[in-house]
Amino acid sequence: MTTHLADQGRVTAPEMAPALAPVRSMGGFEVAFAPDTRLIGDARQTTTEFLRQRGFPDGVVDAAELIVSELVTNAIVHGCPDGTGTVTLHVGLVEHGAVGIRVRDQNPEPARLTAASEDALGGRGLHLVDALSDTWHVSPDGRSTVATISTPAEIEVPAC
Repeated sequence: MTTHLADQGRVTAPEMAPALAPVRSMGGFEVAFAPDTRLIGDARQTTTEFLRQRGFPDGVVDAAELIVSELVTNAIVHGCPDGTGTVTLHVGLVEHGAVGIRVRDQNPEPARLTAASEDALGGRGLHLVDALSDTWHVSPDGRSTVATISTPAEIEVPAC
């Protein structure tokens, strides 16, 4: 399943993926979708295409792709554990040309760094977000996790 972006930065979802229909487009894109793990790849691909179309360097695109994957996974698994509700992903430009990523879910319990045991299958996602982003935080209501990735100073940040 592929999600494509229109020239204006709007997300256009194919008929097969109505859950990734656009909500808003202002300096980036925002999509709201059902908490379905099968849509994590679409969220990654949408982010990658959006950033590549705007000429961001591979390092920024790769970091954003992994951060989106981890935050969307957390929102689905921990923010909507009963499979109901909505996950919202927003990717856009923030101050000084940095890429901002925000993922929102239905659970007011904030995301937290945890210590995972060596044999644990999970518990490392936010450590990756912490390592790959310049900053990250959880909103005061606990429902949104936000990360930023700086762009190299020598590149010209494309307009959205």
